[in-house]
Amino acid sequence: MPCLMVPKHDHSALIDAIGSAYLTSTFGLTPQRLHMWRVRGVPRLMRLAVARLAAERAVDTPPGFLAPLQGGLDHVNQTRAA
Repeated sequence: MPCLMVPKHDHSALIDAIGSAYLTSTFGLTPQRLHMWRVRGVPRLMRLAVARLAAERAVDTPPGFLAPLQGGLDHVNQTRAA
């Protein structure tokens, strides 16, 4: 049976730069969950925490890494202002 290669998300390079063992121990991730982050990308709910770890380790996040969160924060800020 042939082995199927699963394409990796561009967040995979970020995971490598931060350190997969460090992410696994920090967030209590199973190897399977970390693999899914590599395939599907870091979940939106975890991106701010991962961005903070990246900043602590002087690692740049990919372009648009926090973009889904910024739209959500803008909505919250508009709601509060009203």
